[in-house]
Amino acid sequence: MLVHFRTRVHQSDLDSAIVEALDKLEGQTGIATNFERRGNGAPLDPAEEIQIMHIVQESLSNIRKHARASQVGVTVRRSRDGLEVEVTDDGGGFDPVNEPKVHSDRHVGLQIMRERAQRIGGECQITSEPGKGALVRLVLPRKQARVA
Repeated sequence: MLVHFRTRVHQSDLDSAIVEALDKLEGQTGIATNFERRGNGAPLDPAEEIQIMHIVQESLSNIRKHARASQVGVTVRRSRDGLEVEVTDDGGGFDPVNEPKVHSDRHVGLQIMRERAQRIGGECQITSEPGKGALVRLVLPRKQARVA
């Protein structure tokens, strides 16, 4: 997959990669998946797309390992303001404030996702509550042209 993303890609390629990852998750686990694309926006830099895919893959990996979910959804929203990617599940959830302190080795991936988002100028927000699933939201603002 990394070789695929090293070349200039179109929006549909990122979408296709996400759909492929969801299909793989569904095929391996039986968890129902859904992909939704909203809006249009400028193409992303290939390095950004690689980081986005790593964040999505880590989210799906966490769902597979920990969530006990029956449904997973990924929504990609593109606009002139930037890009948002949301990964949601209906699993068991967790306490994002206290649980990572108790099980820090289980949540290294959450910190890595945040760091990946920061590398590309974005923010990764993780929201969850025991018994109510989880939401991973990546917000990547559009880069503004610099005035000389």
